[in-house]
Amino acid sequence: MKATAIMLALLGFALTGCASRPPLEQMSYGQLGQLAGAVERKCLARGFGLDTPEYKACTVQEITQEQYSREFGSESLL
Repeated sequence: MKATAIMLALLGFALTGCASRPPLEQMSYGQLGQLAGAVERKCLARGFGLDTPEYKACTVQEITQEQYSREFGSESLL
């Protein structure tokens, strides 16, 4: 989960956006941790094992979707 939180933070800094919810790069460490946990649970529920290429692809997809939803105002995990 720590690696996921770090990946989430780095991706958040790489992407920007404006919406009613703060962009990932403006979220606190605790908020990023909650989001990382939600992403982890979602990918594990899909049946991907930790540290597999499929799990990593799932987390990248979910983080990208979260950033997009914050930028354009659609549904998100938090």
